[in-house]
Amino acid sequence: MDQTRLLAWNCRGLGETPTISKLKKLYFQHKPSIIFLSEIKRTTVEMTSIRPDLGFDQCFAVDCVRRGGGLAMLWRDDFNLTISIFSQSHIDVEIVDPGGGE
Repeated sequence: MDQTRLLAWNCRGLGETPTISKLKKLYFQHKPSIIFLSEIKRTTVEMTSIRPDLGFDQCFAVDCVRRGGGLAMLWRDDFNLTISIFSQSHIDVEIVDPGGGE
């Protein structure tokens, strides 16, 4: 059984080529099942357009405020992930992994 891996990163702005390249490198190096990003400084629409480049099936984002803050969670379809509640400073989720753990 594959190990579930979570990558959390305060990326201080996502969308610039060097940051996307670094995130892709981290993805291929660690093969996370879920990525949580803070300080993305992007809108939900912008994150949705970046998601396919990162190789994830799903994305939930909390918009930045005046180009500051912002959160995003990306995951693969083999996870049953439900967003419980969220705010400008957190995303609360319930995850059932492919092995059945919650």
